Amino acid sequence: MMRKHSIIFAVVLLSFWGCKRESINPYDAIQDEDTAEVVTEFPVGTFPHLYQKIFKPTCANSGCHDGSFEPDFRSISSAYNTLVHHPVIANDETNSFAYRVVPGDTAASLLHERLLRFLPNSSGIMPLAVENNSDWPSKRNDYIAAIKSWIMAGAPDVAGNAAPALNTNLLPMNYGLAVFPSGNTTTQFQRANPGLAGIGPYIINGGISDVYIYPWDDNAGLFNYQLLSWELSLIL
Repeated sequence: MMRKHSIIFAVVLLSFWGCKRESINPYDAIQDEDTAEVVTEFPVGTFPHLYQKIFKPTCANSGCHDGSFEPDFRSISSAYNTLVHHPVIANDETNSFAYRVVPGDTAASLLHERLLRFLPNSSGIMPLAVENNSDWPSKRNDYIAAIKSWIMAGAPDVAGNAAPALNTNLLPMNYGLAVFPSGNTTTQFQRANPGLAGIGPYIINGGISDVYIYPWDDNAGLFNYQLLSWELSLIL
């Protein structure tokens, strides 16, 4: 009898590391579907929760923050990298803001202010338009409070680590992940929980799989990386 192996690819933490640092893999807590209910959402106030509930369904719509312009909410890593300590492009008339998110300071964070009030010299209060699959209208106050809580907690990254210091060279971004049975490039495995807004895990039952990734870094090409690695959870 073949033993069942389920590999949960940690999409939230899929990245390329130039040096090792301590991190927590949120997928370690996810159980096999055969033995327990699969997690449906991330803890409130964490960046994965904000991405799952707000940035992906509400902000990454076509023609908006889908890579057309920054912040770039195509992936969880691009969302974080283009928010925290990221210089603003648009500003108010008095240039009150320097960064989109300043860890520990909501008043200095343009992201927070754009959700609350109309800033002169801006396009309006965000979001400008809401997709049908977004629950922003009914949960607006809760979501703004969650964003505020995350910022005031120091804007921790996707693994719960402290935000990188200002002017730190950030980790490369991952814009895509696809997992296929070995030798098959037409029928990819599906995510265990599509409700996790593009960051749910792939659960693979045994065998060899091919993993395709789409990395990008503004300071180095793919062949200039010194180390390529990712984190995953393994359930036997």
